[in-house]
Amino acid sequence: DLKELEHISVQENQLFGPIPQSIGNATNLVKIFAQINQLSGPLPTTLGNLVNLQELFLEQNELTGVVPVECAAMTSLRNLWLSKNSFTGGMNTFCNADIRLQLFYADCLGTSFPETPPQVECECCTICCNEDRDCLPNN
Repeated sequence: DLKELEHISVQENQLFGPIPQSIGNATNLVKIFAQINQLSGPLPTTLGNLVNLQELFLEQNELTGVVPVECAAMTSLRNLWLSKNSFTGGMNTFCNADIRLQLFYADCLGTSFPETPPQVECECCTICCNEDRDCLPNN
């Protein structure tokens, strides 16, 4: 039973494979630190069940696809790090008025040589990164 779990801290543990849909059962989660692993596939739609989640660190994995619209329900979110993955499309799911992000890292910066467009679009990202691992404030 995951209902009482508040923190997951598994960064730099060489974890691989998809994030299980059952993560959405841990409705009391406040923090997930799972950066610098080999997590792959899309974000589970059940992340939207984590309405108490304040910090989600998934940077530097192998995550793909678009951010599920269900994530708009994560209104307690304050720090979100999704950069250095292979997401596509927009990150504006997190840009609604109910989510007040303090830090939001995503791959919304292109490269200048050779010129490549950003991987994702993001109106509310505070920091934009690119394939070269460069990151800059989003103006």
